[in-house]
Amino acid sequence: MIKFLVLKENKMRTIKLLFPLLFSFLCSNLNAQGYWKTYSTTNGLPDSAVTDLAVGPTKVFLATASGLSVFDGTNFENFTKDFSDLNSNRIHQIVNLGDEAWFVTDSGISKYSNGIIQNFTEADGLLSDTIRDIAVNSLGDLYIATDKGLSILIGDQFTNEPSRNVYELGINGGDSIYAVVNYGDFFFLPSLVTVEMFDGVSWTAVRDNNFTLVLKEPELMRLSNGEVGIISAGQGAYLIEDGFDIQKIDVPEDDIAEEYLFDFDIDENGTYWMSYGSDRFNYRLRGGIMNGSGMNWEYFYESLPNPAIYALQYDGGKIHIGTRNGYAVASDTLTPFPRVYALENDFLKIGVSSAGHLFEPVSDDIFYFGNGWEMPKNSRRGVMDGFGGSGIWLLGKDQNNNENLAIQGFVDNDFGAGALSNNSTPVRPNLYFMRRDLIVQHIQNWQDPSYQIPYAIVNWPANGVEELGEAADIAPFVDANLNGCYDPENGDYPWILGDQAVYVIINDGAYPDNLLTVDNMNIEVHLMAYIFEDGQQINLDQNVFARYTIVNRSQTDYAMRAMNSGIFETGTVDDIRIGCDPSADIAFGYSGDNFNESVTRFPPYDNLGYDSILPAVGMKYINTDMQTFSHYTYSSSGFDGITQTGSSFTIQHYLNRFNSLWRDSMPYVYGNNGYIAPFSRPTNFIFSGDPLDSNSWNMRSLQDSLDTRGFWGEFIAGTRSFQLNSGERHSIDLVYSVAYDSSVFYDELAMIPVLKDQLNKAANFQKGYLGIQAPPSYSSCFVGVDENLIMGENQINLFPNPTTGKIFLQSNSKIQHIQIYTLEGKLIYHQAIKDKRNEVQIEFPQEAVNGLYLIRVSDPKGEFTNKKLLLNR
Repeated sequence: MIKFLVLKENKMRTIKLLFPLLFSFLCSNLNAQGYWKTYSTTNGLPDSAVTDLAVGPTKVFLATASGLSVFDGTNFENFTKDFSDLNSNRIHQIVNLGDEAWFVTDSGISKYSNGIIQNFTEADGLLSDTIRDIAVNSLGDLYIATDKGLSILIGDQFTNEPSRNVYELGINGGDSIYAVVNYGDFFFLPSLVTVEMFDGVSWTAVRDNNFTLVLKEPELMRLSNGEVGIISAGQGAYLIEDGFDIQKIDVPEDDIAEEYLFDFDIDENGTYWMSYGSDRFNYRLRGGIMNGSGMNWEYFYESLPNPAIYALQYDGGKIHIGTRNGYAVASDTLTPFPRVYALENDFLKIGVSSAGHLFEPVSDDIFYFGNGWEMPKNSRRGVMDGFGGSGIWLLGKDQNNNENLAIQGFVDNDFGAGALSNNSTPVRPNLYFMRRDLIVQHIQNWQDPSYQIPYAIVNWPANGVEELGEAADIAPFVDANLNGCYDPENGDYPWILGDQAVYVIINDGAYPDNLLTVDNMNIEVHLMAYIFEDGQQINLDQNVFARYTIVNRSQTDYAMRAMNSGIFETGTVDDIRIGCDPSADIAFGYSGDNFNESVTRFPPYDNLGYDSILPAVGMKYINTDMQTFSHYTYSSSGFDGITQTGSSFTIQHYLNRFNSLWRDSMPYVYGNNGYIAPFSRPTNFIFSGDPLDSNSWNMRSLQDSLDTRGFWGEFIAGTRSFQLNSGERHSIDLVYSVAYDSSVFYDELAMIPVLKDQLNKAANFQKGYLGIQAPPSYSSCFVGVDENLIMGENQINLFPNPTTGKIFLQSNSKIQHIQIYTLEGKLIYHQAIKDKRNEVQIEFPQEAVNGLYLIRVSDPKGEFTNKKLLLNR
């Protein structure tokens, strides 16, 4: 039975918090919410890829490869060659004046006005049907750059100016017309005039003599504030100000990502919105949106319908975007969802991303990719690579033996953020951090009228959002009052494992057109990554545990298989070795020689090596058997130059991996590199021998005969099959561990047996630990959208209080500065948070004496909150 969360009258603090928000939601338009309201083919678009857009007073014009779509805020009216007067379905560019629009097709220019399409070609007086750019002035005159010169459409008549070879056009708010008349690598060279202004009669050369940079392939565009912007290939964004004064827009990390800068605009507050495309083969070109100005920028990625943003426009407090996965609109007040949370104790630090990747690098640099598992903590040394993180692959076979894939990989990714919903993109974060001591504090104090429930507990995503089509039962919790609903004001709290946990939700139905499958399985994957802070005599604090819970939200029963991928980083690219122990369900990585050099791949992101103290790292399945294991490389060929052992790029490639087959459907074989062996016999496990036994099949004993150049330690391991019927959940438990001993030198094999022993002990501990935990509950209740988005202004939670020195701060807004004052007003600590996170860990200065202190936390708007805290070492 589905229920709605009822607020209890005796909990006035909760009523004050949630009732206005719920009321606000019921009375507001979804399009005004602080999240991306997404529209795709399921909502009426003719094509998922929206390559350009123009926003009018009552209509939004969307360009696709399958026709023009006109959106009135509720419905899409589509114009195609077969069902309208449109002369071509492929729309390249759109400009508008009010609710009239002009657009470029493969066959010239077309105009939309009051639902009527009118086409213009060479037969109507246009200089050429090959159009390079268009721009419209305030009078509705359309300027058209063709390969034969400039055409001007005034009403239905053309005036042509063939004397200039025009490539790009830009018209500012004062109707000044800029034209790029030379194109390529010679923009703004002093000896060559490349930009001219046109007044309708004559041309005037313009140049900024103070601007000496050569811009490549410049594109001009009209911005919402009336200025003309420039995008240059690989060189970022610029503005044309005061006639012809060129100003660079400095964006953090744009020296990495600006190659794929597609569009930008400026809002009423003078902040920029920059949209980027993505390249599935280049991690640095990851797409997304940058928003900000000066030194204050935010990065949007997780909540977008797709990271490839082809078009962006600001209009009246809203941001409109065209993406590879549809059109989306959001309020300009929205803030990015958390991208990565860290799990850390005294020994290790790892990141968990909102994409569901374990071992995501934790860095202030949003484009950093390096150590995914830093060990020892803060050493810049790592044992798991953050380049591709770790992922899960799922294969589901229905009752008709139809096979469907959902791949969470570096090259291909079928998963989107959040629970399955009808919005395609999440309206609330899908990444959550929780601590055991925070839960204990809540259990002890929830009945105290003066107790303020931490927003991390209030915001735990146990209840679904009905308005968005989510299921009611999302994240696990402890139902203290046994009412079937998650209501922490009545004692409920999150169900987690370990001392610290990160919970992330992804689903394979977020993208209507998956990369690898025609039909989605409508599967959710809930990952709980967790660690312990106390070693408990078995080096427990050197382990990272992961529980993958697969939830079948479809109406179909599936026979499922799962695989887990990752990258062991135990040496330089050519020195990494991997192997497996099938009898113990263990995969592991180790160094190929007795000295671990520093890794230099993408300066300045260089990782320090372990020198002569050599670790081993591994993974073990706890509650299932390992059924297959092999090396896996993110390139067209595997190590040893064998193309068929390289990455998977097609559906069949991925299916083969589940069945212990290489890309060409040849079986894994015993011996050599697993593909070519003198006395080959099929096997499910590559390099299954013990590296300490030179007579067994392992990479160490074969390293003189194997060419491992370019091998980065990628592996893929699979589980036995399991049945997942409609509505059911199934959990897969794993543990990752590292063996490291600072007293052992120049011995690359010494830590392998230590590692296996640690993994086995950690797995046994987890089984016993899980056995004494109360089973989780799942909600049968829904909440409104805003109950999960807003937790009140400037709410700060810090714990533990009292503290022995370490403090964890959580805020519902971004944290920019943290200051600690004595009660006499003396500042003893100040930290600026570069990436303005919602959660920060700090340490009291060693010289601070026991007593009461004032903690001041400020956000990017300059608003601050004061909290008192007792230091008691």
